[in-house]
Amino acid sequence: MLISGEPGIGKSRIAQTVAERISAEPHIRLRYFCSPHHQDSALYPSITQLARAAGFRRGDADEQRLAKLEWVLAQGTNDLSEAVPLLADLLSIPTGDRYSPLNLNPQKRKEKTLHAQLTQVEGLAARQPVLLVWEDVHWSDPTTREALDLLIDRAPALRVLVILTFRPEFRAALDRSAARNANEPQPLAAKATRRDDPEHDPRQAAPQGDRRPDRRSHRRGAVIHRKRD
Repeated sequence: MLISGEPGIGKSRIAQTVAERISAEPHIRLRYFCSPHHQDSALYPSITQLARAAGFRRGDADEQRLAKLEWVLAQGTNDLSEAVPLLADLLSIPTGDRYSPLNLNPQKRKEKTLHAQLTQVEGLAARQPVLLVWEDVHWSDPTTREALDLLIDRAPALRVLVILTFRPEFRAALDRSAARNANEPQPLAAKATRRDDPEHDPRQAAPQGDRRPDRRSHRRGAVIHRKRD
């Protein structure tokens, strides 16, 4: 689901309304915030989402941060041997001798990191439907856009609803797969009960620099691009 509009007209509010309308149905919610101050920081939205999900605190030791990351990743996969070293490196968490070193060149490391993130979403979606909200994608970094391309290409085969909000000038920069695979929201039915732990709850406060105000629509309305299956 693509939500496009000028600054301040209510893109975030529309995304929140969608989330509220399905709040009674069992699902996992993940929320990502792109920032104008981190457009050159690779995977910044994913880094901050993982940090919030893991519940990192300022005074946490490296061992504590690693244990928290392991707990988060275990929700989506049973094989942590590669996912943890890759994503711990992304979050600048040393793994010590708990995991074998990954001798990868930069390009291969990036590819495996992107696939590790996608595998995490796949694992979560196998347990319950997943709602992913990506705010202000026009401020995303190039690597994040690669990650989104992978996610959007894979989304039709998963129990996921992906919502992207962005400004109109970014529309041409979206990969064609985003427009091709953007689906109209459907009920997120599932047999399992809803997860209420903060690890997957977008209601957890975003870092101060990424918080988005509750924008009420004025001037022109936001444009929602969607396609029926």
